[in-house]
Amino acid sequence: MNLINSEVKILQLVVGPVQTNCYIVFSDKKNAVIIDPGDEPEKILRTVEKQNLNVKYIINTHGHCDHIGANHIKNKLKPFPLLGIHQQDEPYIKDTLLNLSEIMGTKYIPVEPDIILNDNQRIVIDDSIWFDILHTPGHTPGSISLKLNNYLFSGDLIFFQSIGRTDLPGGDENLMQQSLKRICCLDKKLVIFPGHGPKTTLKQEIKTNPYLV
Repeated sequence: MNLINSEVKILQLVVGPVQTNCYIVFSDKKNAVIIDPGDEPEKILRTVEKQNLNVKYIINTHGHCDHIGANHIKNKLKPFPLLGIHQQDEPYIKDTLLNLSEIMGTKYIPVEPDIILNDNQRIVIDDSIWFDILHTPGHTPGSISLKLNNYLFSGDLIFFQSIGRTDLPGGDENLMQQSLKRICCLDKKLVIFPGHGPKTTLKQEIKTNPYLV
């Protein structure tokens, strides 16, 4: 567990064969959001139960199967949380070629989103947790990053000393560069929680990431 402050906590679960970071963010009031439940649904559900959390939202940073593969946990949580994905990645929910589940040979259960997310939208969990949605396409057309205070959940936009691929269906190198430029304009003290690998900081990535320098 990474304790941010007395009101907001982050749990990082590494799930699935490609080691996706699933994040559970919750407040002292036990209200929570699950970001990118990509695999190992029972592991995620056990963590929610252990922490006695009220999950209000499940949010996908983009539509690849390693980030949406366990969305069906929604149906085992009470009350049902709202599932959100950006409008441009909504087709990935049903298309097994776009979401790569057919290519990767993984079992995939599609779950219809409840809300469609857009740039600059705010998702409020309670009075201590709210996320600002940043549309950061490039890896996929509807990739988003979630900003919480001085923390950024970047999906597959940026990693420790690397960035997301643009050679998969829907990827766009030019859009990726535009998204990276947008992120680089944020506070340099920003802590980045990526879709894969260890957390990092924007300051460090600007200084050392070969795709940014």
